[in-house]
Amino acid sequence: PMHFIHGELDELIPVAQMRAQYQEISEPRTLAVIDGANHLFDGKVAEVGDVIRTRFEIRTEEQS
Repeated sequence: PMHFIHGELDELIPVAQMRAQYQEISEPRTLAVIDGANHLFDGKVAEVGDVIRTRFEIRTEEQS
């Protein structure tokens, strides 16, 4: 599986570009867009951690 986390306000790779590339990747895949986050997720570390934790928990449940 491929898991992507992207900042809504990423100044280097626009979220629209990420969404287009995401569509080209085969399943299984997930994309989480962090509201208000830039490329480095400044001030959004907790939200990124929440996404990672949630994906890990879901993946662990799927493998059980």
